[in-house]
Amino acid sequence: MNNEYYRKMEPVNKSEIVERLMKEAFEWMRSVNPQQPATVGLWSGDWSSPEKLKSIETVAIEQSDIISFHNYSDSASFEKNI
Repeated sequence: MNNEYYRKMEPVNKSEIVERLMKEAFEWMRSVNPQQPATVGLWSGDWSSPEKLKSIETVAIEQSDIISFHNYSDSASFEKNI
């Protein structure tokens, strides 16, 4: 499927849907008392301060046992994310 077609099908409230599902997934996971840590990787946005986080990013950080992120840019961008 090409990106243009995908974007046309993508729901307007995708972030809200994903955030709700992420909260539910963490509840399900925690209900079985896992032995390994859980994490949701941050992938875009400005994480330089809590005030700049989107709601979905705040949930990911608050729910994760380990903070992880994705960055496929140059080393300066990578260091900024850290």
